[in-house]
Amino acid sequence: MNEHHGKALYDRIGQGLARLSHWLGLIGGVFMIAAMMTLVVHVIGNVFGAPILGADEIVELLIGASIFCFLAPTHLKGANIVVDYFSKPLPPAMRNLADVIMTLVFALVAALLTWRLYVGGLSAWDRNKQSMFLSLPEWPTYLVGAIACTVWVVVILYTTWTSLRVFLGIQPPAASEEREHIDG
Repeated sequence: MNEHHGKALYDRIGQGLARLSHWLGLIGGVFMIAAMMTLVVHVIGNVFGAPILGADEIVELLIGASIFCFLAPTHLKGANIVVDYFSKPLPPAMRNLADVIMTLVFALVAALLTWRLYVGGLSAWDRNKQSMFLSLPEWPTYLVGAIACTVWVVVILYTTWTSLRVFLGIQPPAASEEREHIDG
């Protein structure tokens, strides 16, 4: 594979992950809006003596699913909280190496979380685990979380590959990283 073909494939993978992450974020937003609407209807209903029984359960399941949907797009955009107190004074090459190592560690942690979501979802399915008041099945939330976290792990691995390419000098740092290192 020549260098041009490799770069084109790399760019297509990044674009595909960006689109997939964007859609996951939109789905997470729909879940979040549904949770907020449930709370609004519950509060208004409570004023008139007709609250939604089990509103907490509905909100819990929707918010849980939405949070998982936001992980991949947040990571892909580099919007995670970064504590660079110790790495900021390091030379750029060492910072880039630290980025590679830390994103690999992050990928391992995310993969562990994803694995446990799959196991938890299968367990919830097998035991027919349901919420207390409304008897809502819990496995769909696990399923959404596991799928979203699988995408998240792929995004983390992609960003690890990007960090490695920057470290090796194959790819320049993103414009925001260059500006940040100049300002810092």
